[in-house]
Amino acid sequence: WKDDETIPTIHMGFHAPSARADLENVAALNMIVALLFSESGRLIRELRNNLAMVEGIWGGMDMRKDPSLFTVTARLKKGYTLEQVRDSIYTQLEQLRTKLVTPEELDRVRNNLRADLVYRLDRPARVAGSIGYYQLITGDWNNILRIYDLYGSITAEKLRTVATETFNKLNRTIVTLVPKSGI
Repeated sequence: WKDDETIPTIHMGFHAPSARADLENVAALNMIVALLFSESGRLIRELRNNLAMVEGIWGGMDMRKDPSLFTVTARLKKGYTLEQVRDSIYTQLEQLRTKLVTPEELDRVRNNLRADLVYRLDRPARVAGSIGYYQLITGDWNNILRIYDLYGSITAEKLRTVATETFNKLNRTIVTLVPKSGI
């Protein structure tokens, strides 16, 4: 990179489906975002709070009418390598692929996502904006109601299946940013 002031950063992108073609899997991936990146999320808790490997870690996935990206970005603390952080992220993603999320985690994520959706509809302008957004992205504004229902009905098994499909080596791109002099 340009200078030695650059903070080492890793950015991962995983191919994700379009909301128009596969709303159920998009809803499941939104639930995985909440599992990983909420304040009590797995990646926040493990890499930032417990291991203190990163200054920050965040990610997400935009709902799009075309295929999207599920992203994970981490800014490293001094003393850690990109490989260590990458491997710690992989460990958490692999757990989603191989183990079922706990009923408590599933309930927390369901409740938070459903509440967020309802709270976004607290004013006429927001209702109109949400109707327009869902109509544009999914082709049917009624999908606001459908995604609300999906958040309540997606199972731990479905999350594991979607994680297995999404978080694999053939489905990812990784970009790293390091200081000019290296780490």
